[in-house]
This record gives sequence, C-alpha cells and structure tokens, in this order.
Amino acid sequence: MRLLTAVIIVFLLLTASVRGQNFEETRQLAEQGNADAQLRLGLMYANGKGVPENDAEAVKWYHKAAEQGNAIAQSRLGYMYEYGNGVARNVAEAVKWYRKAAEQGFANSPFHP
Repeated sequence: MRLLTAVIIVFLLLTASVRGQNFEETRQLAEQGNADAQLRLGLMYANGKGVPENDAEAVKWYHKAAEQGNAIAQSRLGYMYEYGNGVARNVAEAVKWYRKAAEQGFANSPFHP
C-alpha cells in the first residue's frame, strides 16, 4: 500500500508540475539549482515524460535535489538505489536516503518515524 501511495503522489506531482513548463524551461531552472525543477526533471527522465526514459539521468537530477534537502527526491533516490535503477544496487545507500526523507517527515519513506 505504501508503494502504491508513493507512486500515485509522484504521478500527481509530475503531471501537475510539468503542465506549465516544458522540458527546456524545467532543465534551465534545474541547471540554475532549483531543487523543485531538479526533482521534476528527474521524474521526467524516470517516467519518459517529454524525454526518452533514462534512469541514470533521473538519478543525477534526484541526487542534486536530494542534496538540497528535497524529501521527495531523497525518497526517489533511495528507491533507485534499492532497486538498482540507473545506479548499481546499494541497499546501504538506499537506507541513507530513505532515512533523510523520513527525518523530514516524508510519510512515504519506508523509515518514516
């Protein structure tokens, strides 16, 4: 159930936040350091929305947003490490990012307090 909820939230975030911005606008904001745009760009690459699906690129952008404290990006990055999507599978790294998200109260993290 937790995974389904997370998938629904990510889908809603992706569709709601990308409507007003095309890939180029999102990429420009992401390159300027905007964590929300970095998350959106990661979601676009992970889901193949507006760009070819590319898990390695998704991880790159999730990581940038996660480093800035974006809890959703932290949780998504944890997922990528847990399942080896775009990176070598690394459970310890997955736990690290899930915990960071949980520490911020992100309810869909498996380690939510």
